[in-house]
Amino acid sequence: CILDSGINANHPLLQNAVGEAESFVDHSDAVDDCGHGTGVAGITLYGDLEACVSADSWQPECWLLSGKVMSANPVTGQAEFDEKTIETQLEKAIGYFADNHDCRIFNLSLGNANAPYDGRHIQGIACTLDRLARERDLLFVVSVGNFTGTDDVPEASWRDEYPNYLLAEESRLIDPAPALNVLTVGSVARHD
Repeated sequence: CILDSGINANHPLLQNAVGEAESFVDHSDAVDDCGHGTGVAGITLYGDLEACVSADSWQPECWLLSGKVMSANPVTGQAEFDEKTIETQLEKAIGYFADNHDCRIFNLSLGNANAPYDGRHIQGIACTLDRLARERDLLFVVSVGNFTGTDDVPEASWRDEYPNYLLAEESRLIDPAPALNVLTVGSVARHD
């Protein structure tokens, strides 16, 4: 189950692999209004998209469910969630898909940049995921965070600065990456 900004289930590469799609955002349908969840779904479904293009082979790796827990910011168009309600939305979405579809694996490519890990206490979304992983015997796959540049390393020059920029204060893990019972994934992009 992809818990993100929804999925455009009519996308030709996704339509035959998407099961149920539900919204857990008040006053919003399950359709992806910013593209983030649809992109995550494509990577989840096919893995290395460049290899699929080269081989001209599009074989889905799994069956997808979609829970919308984020929506587009009206100004930036970027996916965002309400920090006050995200834990409740996640708990509802996870309960729904676990109970109704026996879903055991959830992908959350989201993070709270306002809650970097302080090296001491795990809090917020991470606590919710840890509890649900134990109570329901679930696997959560979460992102480590996104690098958006520092004073010393502009976002555009990260390749030249790799791996040193990873030690910068601005590169700390963000909630929910510090959770104990999750699989945390980071990456380095091949292309701009």
